[in-house]
Amino acid sequence: PCCHVPENLGKMPPSPKPDEIMIWETAVKGTVVRQMPKGGTGLLDWVMLQPGKKDRGSQYWTGGYWAGRDHAWGKEQRPGFGDPTLIAQQGGWMLTREQLIEMHNNHCGHGFFPPYENSDHGGHFHQDGLTLNNVEFWSGGFSIFSGSRGACNMQRVINLHPDHFSKHFLYHTANNKQKTLQNFRFLKANNFFGQINSVVKAAKRRMTIELSD
Repeated sequence: PCCHVPENLGKMPPSPKPDEIMIWETAVKGTVVRQMPKGGTGLLDWVMLQPGKKDRGSQYWTGGYWAGRDHAWGKEQRPGFGDPTLIAQQGGWMLTREQLIEMHNNHCGHGFFPPYENSDHGGHFHQDGLTLNNVEFWSGGFSIFSGSRGACNMQRVINLHPDHFSKHFLYHTANNKQKTLQNFRFLKANNFFGQINSVVKAAKRRMTIELSD
């Protein structure tokens, strides 16, 4: 689990304490939680559905309980799916060859593999995918987990079991974000996990009310 590095690696603490780990570009306001059906491997129970995906109301939509559903923020509306302060851009991604082929053939509307100026990509890319698409699009997950132009619109699912939650994190060893981002965009990982658990409790209360009606 996150986060450990070898000794004497620059100024990085080799094993930071849980209360010292910071995350960014996400917040509880964008959180949607859902209890997965029983069966299968039993690995998933309550999960968090991260923002990004667009197609609410379609057969491909996976719904859940939004953190603000019961007016935690008054009358404030649910944030947009592509809000850059909530989408939690990734540090990278890994997929098997079989998964990539499956995505290209069946899940990404305009394909996933280059060349990106090919007509199969529907004219969504220019200069072989370099124009208007930055590092956040290609390595940060926007190309896979958002509904933006030319993206695959897939849903990220985060396991909320305490034994698995930390495995979704990468240790950002460049350790430079505190110099480039505004303070309000940072959040302690421990605090975030506690806030998500509060959302799960609210979802359980909502389920109880709706089942009793």
